[in-house]
Amino acid sequence: YQRRVHGGPSHDLSFVTSQKVVVAYNRWTMEETLFNELRGYRPGYSQGLPPEKEKLLKDQISDSEKGCDFCNGNDRTAYDTWGRLSSSRAYVASNIAKYNGMHSLIVSKKHSPIDIGFELIYDMLQLSHQWFKQANLKDPLATYPQLMWDNLPKSSASQWHLHWQASLTRSRYYSRSHQVREAALYYQSQHSGPYWADIVTIHEALGLSYRYGEAVLLAHVLCVDT
Repeated sequence: YQRRVHGGPSHDLSFVTSQKVVVAYNRWTMEETLFNELRGYRPGYSQGLPPEKEKLLKDQISDSEKGCDFCNGNDRTAYDTWGRLSSSRAYVASNIAKYNGMHSLIVSKKHSPIDIGFELIYDMLQLSHQWFKQANLKDPLATYPQLMWDNLPKSSASQWHLHWQASLTRSRYYSRSHQVREAALYYQSQHSGPYWADIVTIHEALGLSYRYGEAVLLAHVLCVDT
């Protein structure tokens, strides 16, 4: 720690005994973030991937391709009761260990979880929409679509191969998504303005938004991690 904070050897520990922690809570979006500059100096933490670690990661990805189930999806993955959906860059595999009645995987036809481009993401999103429509036809009461992307083992991915989790639930969204919906309903009960329009207006005023057609990308005032 001393070396990283002071840029060299030092016996000054005042940075440990006197720390400044900032707690930011947005009572309308119900988001909360904890800031402590010292956390950026933790051992092993870096804003970029050092060359040696990047090489190690690429070697691990290459090794994981041997015998990969998702690289042989037709033979080694299950498909939904309505058949196998696929596109030019991805396919759908029914999840064997489901956490919901309607739960499948959107699997890239390319193995690497870091070789990601616009065309691939767009293709996988379009395929996800197809799956949601098919799942809804199977269960019309399931109307809450959700996508989750756990990339690489540290984010709990059991397979190195690039894939998303797609699910369609009946009663509500999961945890964080449900919280966002509840925040919007609460805001609209207290104010006359529409929640999302006001959120976008605030972020645009702060230069934290980007419009693409009818879509708006926001860099949140409060991030969801420390």
